[in-house]
Amino acid sequence: MLQQKAVIKNMDHLGLIAGMIDELKIAETIDDEIPSSSKSKNLSYGEATKAMILNGLGYVNKQLYLTPLFFKDKPLKRLFGRDVSFLKKIVFC
Repeated sequence: MLQQKAVIKNMDHLGLIAGMIDELKIAETIDDEIPSSSKSKNLSYGEATKAMILNGLGYVNKQLYLTPLFFKDKPLKRLFGRDVSFLKKIVFC
């Protein structure tokens, strides 16, 4: 019998915030005003803004270099609608 290990992702209130950002089309509006030169694996300006909003509402009074720790246990595919797992390793300087 093969046992599966459960993986728990902590979303807290961020699902509501991400949903409102998507509903209000904040990221799309930013991307329309500041078009990105490449749509590869990198975040667009709108997605980066969404990440900063989520980080700011989840890690109050924490430094930006702790961003990878904040996103470490978050369901990024559900929050951003695509795989942005590299966000766990990004360094804001």
